[in-house]
Amino acid sequence: MSSITIFRKILGIFVYAEALYTYTFTNTEIALDIEGTPPVLPIDTEPTYNRVGAGGGIGVDLNVKLFIVDIRLGVWASNLIGRSSDEPVKSIVSLSAGLAFGK
Repeated sequence: MSSITIFRKILGIFVYAEALYTYTFTNTEIALDIEGTPPVLPIDTEPTYNRVGAGGGIGVDLNVKLFIVDIRLGVWASNLIGRSSDEPVKSIVSLSAGLAFGK
């Protein structure tokens, strides 16, 4: 994963925007042996997937005297490049919050 982050300080609050791209490699393998019965599993058993995705987000850092509060909202698509024609785009919305102690 690689990202670009832009900061801007407004009245003591750091506002930032970020953009990133991702590469996802997934390997699925099933090693199941039941005597006389082939396994029936409701998952796709194609051995590997390679997908390129991208996303962006915004966030704020609030500097309180003892700690920094970070709040971030992002939207990511994990399979923009490399998906099959009938595969839908896998989008993710994330909201995160964090605390950092010290300066």
